[in-house]
Amino acid sequence: MPVYHLDDYYWLPGWEKRNREELGEIVRKITETSEWIIEGNYQVTVESRFANSDLIIWLDFLLDVCIDNIKKRHASGVYVGMPEFEHKNPNENLDDLINLAKGHAAKYEWTIPLIEKHKKKILKFETMAQVDDFVNSI
Repeated sequence: MPVYHLDDYYWLPGWEKRNREELGEIVRKITETSEWIIEGNYQVTVESRFANSDLIIWLDFLLDVCIDNIKKRHASGVYVGMPEFEHKNPNENLDDLINLAKGHAAKYEWTIPLIEKHKKKILKFETMAQVDDFVNSI
């Protein structure tokens, strides 16, 4: 089954951002195919993903876990070269990423009405142990 990472479609070479409408159209075409797994969360893509999915897996980790993961990715250098961070020192970049995560943590509740609208099966995991148990069970 093909797996699509939304960041691969959002980010263009040189860390340029794809416009929302184009990203939405790309994802709509993917979700009209018979099989797919999409990883990532861009709000403009949610409606077509939910409308065409059989199952939604929601990773609802604690904010502290998300921040720890951001710190690990930041330390690995994965964010180097992103235009929004090139004018800042690395510590400011990390602060920006953490603040972004804090802002997103409160925003995911808007997905609940969409799940109810499309009456989809949802598996919600709050820890990596739950994810591991699920993966090991299939």
